[in-house]
Amino acid sequence: MPQPTEEFVSSYTGCQSQLFAFLLSLLGSPQQAEEVLQEANLVIWRKSDQFIPGTSFIAWAISIARYQAMAYREKQGRDRLRFDERATEAIANAYAERNPWPSDRLTVLDQCIGALPEPARSVLMMRYKDGLSPASIAAQQGKTYRAIVQSLSRVRAALAECIRSKEAGDA
Repeated sequence: MPQPTEEFVSSYTGCQSQLFAFLLSLLGSPQQAEEVLQEANLVIWRKSDQFIPGTSFIAWAISIARYQAMAYREKQGRDRLRFDERATEAIANAYAERNPWPSDRLTVLDQCIGALPEPARSVLMMRYKDGLSPASIAAQQGKTYRAIVQSLSRVRAALAECIRSKEAGDA
């Protein structure tokens, strides 16, 4: 296998958040999305010589990730939540056309998360990065379920306002 080009490596590393968001929209679970992302990354890397420069890297990577998600769901056939293949295809096509999280918006989101006070950032990461339920977070932090749910609600509202503000050029 030839060495991937610098452009390939840059595109590969730059699309990880978008691939994760895409897989999360298909699978519904952060843990499953992360697992499938790792599998998809292996395939993307192995097929690096098949990528055609000048074409959309994210569209190519999403098509690989979609097949990895389908294979994962096939292996997990006993799960209650399963999309039929038409639904999966519709989600993939809509995502590829719309691409709601361009890299500049992800940068803004990262900046806004970085601006959160530590307790809020910690709760956010526990919920969305680690995939813990509000009840689990409450137990770990010695707080009530209601306090965690309210905290998450405030954090999401603060992030939404920060993103709106930065996109409008106010910050």
